[in-house]
Amino acid sequence: APFWSVGAGWNVHNEKFFKSTKVSMLKLRYSYGVTGNQEFSAYQAQTMFQFNTDRLYNSSVTAELMGYGNPDLEWQNQYQSNFGLDFGYAKDRIRVQFNYYLKKTQGLLTTISVAPSLGFPSDNYTANLGEIQNKGLEVNLNAVIIRDMEKELEWSVMFQAANNKNKIRKISTALKTVNDENNKNTQVPGAVYEEGESMSAIKAVRSLGIDPTTGKELFVKKNGELTYTWDAEDKVICGDTEPKVFGNFGTNLYWKGWNLNMVFKYNFGADYYNSTLAQRVEGADPAKNADRRVLKDRWKEPGQHALYKNIKDYKTTYISSRFVQKDNTVQLSTLSLSYEVNKAWISRFGMNTLRLSFYMND
Repeated sequence: APFWSVGAGWNVHNEKFFKSTKVSMLKLRYSYGVTGNQEFSAYQAQTMFQFNTDRLYNSSVTAELMGYGNPDLEWQNQYQSNFGLDFGYAKDRIRVQFNYYLKKTQGLLTTISVAPSLGFPSDNYTANLGEIQNKGLEVNLNAVIIRDMEKELEWSVMFQAANNKNKIRKISTALKTVNDENNKNTQVPGAVYEEGESMSAIKAVRSLGIDPTTGKELFVKKNGELTYTWDAEDKVICGDTEPKVFGNFGTNLYWKGWNLNMVFKYNFGADYYNSTLAQRVEGADPAKNADRRVLKDRWKEPGQHALYKNIKDYKTTYISSRFVQKDNTVQLSTLSLSYEVNKAWISRFGMNTLRLSFYMND
């Protein structure tokens, strides 16, 4: 498949009209390109069999299905535009990089799950999903806050932030059939892809919580009516697993042979479906080993405001917005501390370098 790209940049800081002595770099960038995806098996378009020479049937060698091919499979193409800016200040002690991108993916490859009774290996085959659009912002900042060579002291910080929004522009007929099946899921939200919506959307029936009078969950239908009866057709978007902003930030401190480095990961604005609460707390049998919340937080008597339905109700806990929760995290992903022993101290032992290090992840 033919892939190509083109790009251009303008070093504004090299122009005669640019007079600033503090700005070490000011560059504008633009690029456009077409790429593909090679992260798939070369034989997904062909149905293949393998012979079992160690298993005979009526003195004949048997064969079994290795993979179900899809002759309509097309190459996945991605068309991407990128607008960028690079900025450097005070001999690059402060560096900033900014990117805005727009990606359109046609023929996105996806795995279609099928019933085990069909006999497909791994119970799936590969197909083209349709057309997806992603757009977002990326910002990278690196700054040297302190640099004192005489005191052997340097302190630098880094910050990265990104935002991405995806939207389905077109889906295949085969995927629409899969959507209908996944939308029937009652306990864990299935992947339901709709044109004009996010691929990472969480669909559930809206809930007003547990009715203090009856101990039953009160649902909201698509038309706004209230009901105790759950209906898969009332599912709407109640969250999105795609965070609004995510990235890293960290710091590096060096002083007289000591070096401390810390890197944090963060994630804000995402949602997730807490199936553990639905199945292991509300869906647990209180007569058996269970979480203490099964006894303390489930409804027992009229007038009680509880998080979970009637403790005597052993029926299925259906997918509802009650279990869609925020996923905001800050995580210290890397921590390292090292000390490089002074060369004058160790040279008497015939050594050039001696470094002691402590390193930890997550």
